[in-house]
Amino acid sequence: MENMKVSLRITRETRKYTAQPTTPSFLVPKSDYHNVNITMSHWQLKDLVCSSSTSHSVYFPSASNLMSLDLRHKKDRKDSSPSSSKSLKLVAKFETSPRSLKELDDVIAVSGVVSATPQGVTLGCCRGLFGLYTKHNESVINQNVGSLINNSVSLYKTSNSLYRSILCNNDQNMYFLDITNNGLTPTRSSINIGIPLNHSSIAPDNKSIIAVGDSSKIYVLHPEENMSNVQANRSVSTSYLCGISTDWSSSGMQFSVCFQDGANLIYDVRKQDHALHEIHSTRLDASGDFRVCKFSGGTEDLLFISEHQGRVHVVDTRDYTKHQVILLPRRLYDQDTGTYTQPIVKSLEEVNAMDAAMMSLPNSNGPGFRIGQRPLPRTGAGDRANQPRRFRYDTSNEETQTGGLTRAPPEDVVLDDESMKFLDSSLEIGGLDISRVNDNGSLVIGSDDGLIHWGIDSWKRRCFPSFEMV
Repeated sequence: MENMKVSLRITRETRKYTAQPTTPSFLVPKSDYHNVNITMSHWQLKDLVCSSSTSHSVYFPSASNLMSLDLRHKKDRKDSSPSSSKSLKLVAKFETSPRSLKELDDVIAVSGVVSATPQGVTLGCCRGLFGLYTKHNESVINQNVGSLINNSVSLYKTSNSLYRSILCNNDQNMYFLDITNNGLTPTRSSINIGIPLNHSSIAPDNKSIIAVGDSSKIYVLHPEENMSNVQANRSVSTSYLCGISTDWSSSGMQFSVCFQDGANLIYDVRKQDHALHEIHSTRLDASGDFRVCKFSGGTEDLLFISEHQGRVHVVDTRDYTKHQVILLPRRLYDQDTGTYTQPIVKSLEEVNAMDAAMMSLPNSNGPGFRIGQRPLPRTGAGDRANQPRRFRYDTSNEETQTGGLTRAPPEDVVLDDESMKFLDSSLEIGGLDISRVNDNGSLVIGSDDGLIHWGIDSWKRRCFPSFEMV
């Protein structure tokens, strides 16, 4: 394949993006919008959208309230009041705004922190919060668990009427709490991993836990074994910093880990000495920090990864060669006109080429990437997340290699104002999850400007065996 270069026409009147042939989107053509208020209380913790396992609803925090939204009903887009939607309901109220939430069989667990100072979370003057809502008896429980913020919570079933929740705390402990349909039991245990913990998830068979934190390592734990001796558990070393999210495929044969510094690694459980595939953010500054990774489940075989602002990756996990990026606009909803701006989907190669074109514009911010200013860390200047990226995309004239697929960027990339409102979007993403509505898989994206519900094109994702008549 011949080397091709990105060409630019820098006059404003002629900057028009020349669309290139791309693989059809994994999603249906149009998404739906819900004008709701999602509270994002922490600059790193963005796993704030959780689909119900028993209904067509999705849960999210609004201040200290836990809200549910029925996704089957389309909100009237001319109505700008979030509270007027008939499909929006108050589920429970907790002592503080949740930083993470999980639901299973109408049991909802949330994690967070109760600060001793009104200004916010300060090291040494806060208490970890665990909140529990059970629909069976409409009860709400708030308990202090851990000495610092609980960064994530997970929930799984251990028997017909017993559940277990796992909390990852900045005090380096992983806490295990037993739950029944009626509430918490007195049983509680913990293990010290040795690093501030950010996230964990358990395999579908409940036999393995993946945990990450302020470290380059991935910890593999086994609940059925004695976990008090953490040193005996396997850890996987990586070259990245600050693990921020984890997830398991529905088969339990693969797990995904994303790191704040813009890298996502996929592993096969049968061969954990090296990653099966590696995915990178489209941007090098804080706007491109990875926040949440989720497998689609079912038969869609997709992996979704959210960047801090404006972009969500969609990766085909059947062979990893198909990689698309959802570009969100600067604003989803215009209250003056009552209109919703649909996000657009581009191939990764197109997005990289468009980014390179934008970086070369006269009003660009120079060699660094454009938007996003990482807030000062609350825990001091030594935060590992503020260290530089360990990778960089090649935006030279050479063929760009991404995700194991080598392609040249489009020959002619010119940008107009319509393209720019997607490329430089600073829309903050507050979470994503996979929902099942009317037996169809769909993607839910939460943001600081409302919630997007987007159907997965499940029919195109179906595989049919082929055969020959003999």
